[in-house]
Amino acid sequence: MSKPSFNDLVAFIEAINARLDDPGQRFRPHDKPIEVVRIVLDGEAVGAVVRKELGLFSKFDRDPLLARALLAHGREQAERYLALRTQADALWDALAAQVGMMGARPSSRLTQAMPFLPGHARIAGGLVAPDVITIEGAGQASLRWHASEAEMDGCLVRMKGSTLLRLGEQGWGLGATRLLDVEERKAREPDAAQQAADGQPPARRRASSRRKGENGGTSLH
Repeated sequence: MSKPSFNDLVAFIEAINARLDDPGQRFRPHDKPIEVVRIVLDGEAVGAVVRKELGLFSKFDRDPLLARALLAHGREQAERYLALRTQADALWDALAAQVGMMGARPSSRLTQAMPFLPGHARIAGGLVAPDVITIEGAGQASLRWHASEAEMDGCLVRMKGSTLLRLGEQGWGLGATRLLDVEERKAREPDAAQQAADGQPPARRRASSRRKGENGGTSLH
């Protein structure tokens, strides 16, 4: 059995978080959102300090200078990560505003479900949810995010994107944002338990021909 790749892990995290963002899951408060942080070793930066190329055999190098350089670099990367964490809420809100400028808005379903959703406080602006943060070298990081319940041009869509983060004199700031995928979704009918909690009569079941492909989507991008 092959070892899952990092991209496989990202896809799994996005799938779990997307399910949690679904208002139909509001009755599962024991589920928690997943946010993964990856802190990357900048081999070129460390190699420049010790004047060595950090290749395969550097794993067996017991040079005290290399050990000190690795420790110093680890502390520096940790400080960058902790600084990012203190600014995360403001950064994600700013990102949600950027996505809003693209024409996306939180769906009415999401707005209604916000008080019930587990981890709803992490959904910046009610729209953008972080999935994976990667702390890279030279004061740069990247964020993988999604918006499961967004309305754009009158359609319910699921969006995935990647945003560059840069560390400057004023702290971390947003760089370029790239949309990775925008997929049109079909709104699901509320189940009986949800309708009962909302004080609504159960909806009649759709004909099978109309339910066919209900969970599918058409790519807009």
